[in-house]
Amino acid sequence: MDTEKTKSNLMRKVQTVLSTGLVPDFYLEVCYRYSVGCFWVKFMVLYQPAQDILEEVFKLNKNYIKLHLDTLTQLGYLLQVGEDND
Repeated sequence: MDTEKTKSNLMRKVQTVLSTGLVPDFYLEVCYRYSVGCFWVKFMVLYQPAQDILEEVFKLNKNYIKLHLDTLTQLGYLLQVGEDND
């Protein structure tokens, strides 16, 4: 659990840096991908920091909102395929 707390604290620091708006665009992609990846981890401790980072990324670059919606749509299709095969 210490590892997850460490990750959570680090993610809070990243969110704080993002909230300043003083980050290069290429950092946004890394932050976006890492945050989305955290939703696949089964530790609830990471969910809120991941959502906070995504919120800041969306504020800084609206293109990531469309990317996120596309990702969720594709995930929805994959889940439907899994249900059809049961």
